[in-house]
Parts: sequence; structure tokens; C-alpha cells
Amino acid sequence: MKIRIAVMIDKNGKWGASGWGTAEQNENDDMMMDTAAIGMEDYEDPCGQYFIEAEVELPTAKTVSGKISS
Repeated sequence: MKIRIAVMIDKNGKWGASGWGTAEQNENDDMMMDTAAIGMEDYEDPCGQYFIEAEVELPTAKTVSGKISS
């Protein structure tokens, strides 16, 4: 599955990130970047804005064995 993460970083290395969505849709870029900026109200200009994209495997259900005792 392809995922997308918004990242904002200032010249001093302070950063924030956000990402959410579904396999069927990409969320609004501006909204994702605004969320990445939360907590960076005092960030130093200039500020870089990036999107990181990655392919990750979907998790699979695991089966475990059990034993009943009385």
C-alpha cells in the first residue's frame, strides 16, 4: 500500500509531520501540511515542506494456538 506523509522542517531542524488516509484516496495536501505545522507556531523561516511517499505491506491476521484447561 502506498502511504503519504507531510513533513515541515525549519532551518533549525524543528519538524512536524502528519499523514492519514485510505488506500482509495489521498487527503488534501494543504490540510495535511497544516496539521504537520501544529506545534511549530514559533518556527523559524525559511521552512521546508515535503511529502514522503512509501510502500508498506498491509498487516495480516495472525493465528495462535490455544489450550483449554479446567
